[in-house]
Amino acid sequence: ASVTVMKDIQWTSFENAKKLVKKGVASGPEDFWLVAGYAGWGPSQLSGELDRKSWYMCATDSQTLLKELARQSKGVDPRDGGLDTWDLLMQMIGRGETADECSGSFDDLMLKEWSQANLVKFDYGEVGLAK
Repeated sequence: ASVTVMKDIQWTSFENAKKLVKKGVASGPEDFWLVAGYAGWGPSQLSGELDRKSWYMCATDSQTLLKELARQSKGVDPRDGGLDTWDLLMQMIGRGETADECSGSFDDLMLKEWSQANLVKFDYGEVGLAK
């Protein structure tokens, strides 16, 4: 089963995604986005991070986010680890200078390494999700 995260955005497992395609509810990989990662907080941890300005807040809606992700997905290279998307979203909320300052950091390089090792297959020169 899928769980609604926000309007027009659901979370599901890989197994359920395959079932949705088999039932004809989804047509194939183009109906899904892979989002890797997890964020969790202990009691009051997120509030403290917000107080320390560790997060950038902005108002948006699911359609704005979905449209931008769809526009970008046409030429996205999984080896980038989503950093181009992050940079663009930071530009959109007026934080481009901050994004530029962080670009090429150790964390960025580690994310790219992880993406290459876990999301990209190199059979016959193809780039795509690893099986």
